[in-house]
Amino acid sequence: MSLEKTRARRVLVLGTFALLAKLAVAQLPSPALLITYWGKELASPKGLEIADPKTGKIVANVPISCKGWPHLVVASADGKLAFVSVMFYAHDFKDPNQVLNGYISVIDLETLKERRCVELGPDSVPHGLFFGGGKLYFTAEGQQLIERYDPATDKIEWRMGMSGMGGHMLAVNKEATKFFTANSVTDIVTVLEPWDHQGNRGPHVTFHPWMQTVIRVGEGPEGISMSPDEKEVWTAGRRDGSLSIIDVATKKVSQTIGLEIKDPVRLKFTPDGGRVLISDMETGDLLIFDAASRKQLKRIKSLGLSPHDIAFSPDSSRAYISAHKETHVSIVDLNQLELAGRISTEFGPEGLAWVETRH
Repeated sequence: MSLEKTRARRVLVLGTFALLAKLAVAQLPSPALLITYWGKELASPKGLEIADPKTGKIVANVPISCKGWPHLVVASADGKLAFVSVMFYAHDFKDPNQVLNGYISVIDLETLKERRCVELGPDSVPHGLFFGGGKLYFTAEGQQLIERYDPATDKIEWRMGMSGMGGHMLAVNKEATKFFTANSVTDIVTVLEPWDHQGNRGPHVTFHPWMQTVIRVGEGPEGISMSPDEKEVWTAGRRDGSLSIIDVATKKVSQTIGLEIKDPVRLKFTPDGGRVLISDMETGDLLIFDAASRKQLKRIKSLGLSPHDIAFSPDSSRAYISAHKETHVSIVDLNQLELAGRISTEFGPEGLAWVETRH
């Protein structure tokens, strides 16, 4: 074989390996863990890292072009799209009166590319996300709104004002007819649901009215979650370390519990409804509660600096907790109630979401 043919064959083989490697990286594993990230400065890298839970490795990175801080993330039910809330706060700038737009970054999980930035308007500050019925619901904290976005038409098709200030996180029933927002500034939870007028609607009322109920809870509520059976909503107060348990049927607080925790930033039910996890942003601890008895089962210490979001495997056997001021996501074994490992990230992780592809 001539030297030229040997070199040509080597180039072909190396090129084939490079192409296969590129294709392997550009394919979403199923299941996958979605991880938003951003640096300390506006010019820092920001985007969505994708981890394979089976290997515990980052397999892809999708840059986000929307201006602001990528925060929380949710996936569509079929696993084809991801939605990331991108926002600013006034304290991010020297001029506190500077007002900038918020965005929803729409990411195609099949091509692993950002599809578009949905502009939400000045001072929108989008946060809590929920996907249901083919639509994305989210809070626009700065505008005190809940909005609905249709990815098929690329339009905001519905919005509703909410009582109180600081409507941050969101808990929603499966039919998206009952919304609970944790309003961290005014220490309330707002419940939004369609008004059951039953003949009380006048002949000139052509709109579809919604009813609001205000529930007083602990100080600085932020983390909020609805039980899978939709009977309870739990929320934690960041300023007083309280846990408020709300009965969905009566829309009243049924029990208040002191958490002995400094900054409970996130709270989530496991998919099976058996447990509730609460992350402490100040100490790095994770509290695990039994949902039925409302008793603390375990405190896992030191998951990292600024533990933030929480995600679960669908079988409720594992939890994933992001450590925003470090570069890892902690894995907690919920059968053994212990730290089971970590996923190393290139950047500081923030929002988390589990996704599985459905065809």
